[in-house]
Formats: sequence, C-alpha cells, structure tokens
Amino acid sequence: IVAIRATGMRVSLSGLQPGPRAEQMLASLRPDFAKLDGQSVRVAGRAASIGERSGARDELATLVETALSVGATVIAPGIESPEDLKVAQAIGASLFGGFLLCRPRRL
Repeated sequence: IVAIRATGMRVSLSGLQPGPRAEQMLASLRPDFAKLDGQSVRVAGRAASIGERSGARDELATLVETALSVGATVIAPGIESPEDLKVAQAIGASLFGGFLLCRPRRL
C-alpha cells in the first residue's frame, strides 16, 4: 500500500458490508476511500420493519465510524430514494451516487 501511494495513486475499498471482516480490512489497509455496499444503504433506509431499519443503520454507522477513524472518505452508492440519502448523510458518508441523484442517460 505504501508503494502504491508513493506513485501518487490512492487506495479504495469497494462493496463494504457491515461486519468484522470489513472493519478488519479498513484497519489493516487504511484506504483513502471506503465505498459502502449499495444494498446495505438501501436496507438501512427502507427495510420493511422499524427494527430492521434501525439495526441496519447501527451496523452501517459502525462501519462508517471505522472508515472515518482510518481517514477514509466514505462513499454511499445506490441512493435511489430520499430515505436512502437521509440515512447515508446521517451516518456520515460524504460522497453519494445513485439513481436519485443522477439518472442514467445517453452520451
């Protein structure tokens, strides 16, 4: 990782799902960017039950806290509803992507 950064490149981890494995990877690799799993963001914003939403938000918040503690910028993909965006903002993500923010289009 040090050699990669010495060339001017930055390190990113993508598709991070809440859990100890992701937290261990963040701690050991110390990426510049941590991109969450889009489905995890959507579950935290729109799960069927309040309990499931709350649990998913807490797990995602723990993952984001770990990412921020190692200096990573957190990216929340899969933002497809206002609820998704509110959750992603509330847990501390600073970059966002998804259908709600930018619709696909032909170039």
